[in-house]
Amino acid sequence: MSNDAKYLTDLKKHLDTVEYGDITVSFKRVNHKTVEMIPSTIETVRHEDTEDYLKDLILFIRALEKSEHTGKVTLELGWKKGTISTLGYHTETKKEYRG
Repeated sequence: MSNDAKYLTDLKKHLDTVEYGDITVSFKRVNHKTVEMIPSTIETVRHEDTEDYLKDLILFIRALEKSEHTGKVTLELGWKKGTISTLGYHTETKKEYRG
């Protein structure tokens, strides 16, 4: 399998894991044989109560563990009157593909 197919396959897998949100992908040519791909994702969810947010947060952390995520993860909580109103996940992963 060529490197082009590998990074495109990885990108498709990443896109399939995001149900809702913004995905930005940047590519950088490191040298004539190496390409760096950096997908950045921002997902935001809304639930009816705090328990649903906690369940979702645990599922998200387990998914990161299962996928052996390497990279930056930022969690963003929106609060309204002492209750969580939104939960945002910001992830960024950098991976190099060599030819």
